Amino acid sequence: MKDKRKKRAVALFLTIFLTLSPCLSFLRGDVLAQSASFTIQMKDRRSMLTNVSFDFFGERIGSGIYYWMKDDGSPLLCVQQHARLGTDLDGAEVPDKISSGQYFTSSQYDLVSLVLQCCGMRRGETGDLEAGDYLAAQAAVWGILSPNWIGTEQLKQEMEGLYRHVRSWCGIPAKELTERSAEMIDTICQAIEENYGD
Repeated sequence: MKDKRKKRAVALFLTIFLTLSPCLSFLRGDVLAQSASFTIQMKDRRSMLTNVSFDFFGERIGSGIYYWMKDDGSPLLCVQQHARLGTDLDGAEVPDKISSGQYFTSSQYDLVSLVLQCCGMRRGETGDLEAGDYLAAQAAVWGILSPNWIGTEQLKQEMEGLYRHVRSWCGIPAKELTERSAEMIDTICQAIEENYGD
C-alpha cells in the first residue's frame, strides 16, 4: 500500500512538473523559438558589391552581399561571412533556446539582436527591408561576428571602405544605397552605444 502511494505521489509530481516546465523555463528566461521551415531565395542574383577583393574588419571580405530571403519575403542575413547561402535550399528555424546559437557568444547575440531590431526585423514577422538597410544589417552582423570587432567607431570606418565597392542594384543607384546604409549604420551604432557603450 505504501509503495502504491509513493508511486502515485511521484507520478503526480512528474505530471505537474512536466505540465509547468514550459512556464518555468519562461520564468527563467529560456525562451523557445517556434519551429518553421522555409526555402531560401535571392532577391537579385547580383551582389550589392562590385568586387570582394578588399579587407573588412581585417579580413578579405571574400563574399558579396546578396539580398537573401525566405520564400515568404522575410529577409535572411548570413552569419558566416565566407560561406555563401544557396538559392532554393531548405532552411528551418529549430525550436531551440534562442540564446544558444552556435555562431554567437552571448554578447555577439545581444549586438546582432539589436542590429535586427534597428532594421525592423522581428522573429515571426514577414516584411521587406530597404536595400540600404539590408546592406547595413548584413555588414554590421559580419563586423560584430568578426574576431577583430572593437566597437561602433570601427564599424563606421569599415563601412566607409565598403561603400567604395557598392554598385547600383535593382534599379537603386549606388549613391542612394550607400546613403541609406549610412543612415542605418548611424542608427545601429547609436543603439549599441546607448545599450552597451562603444
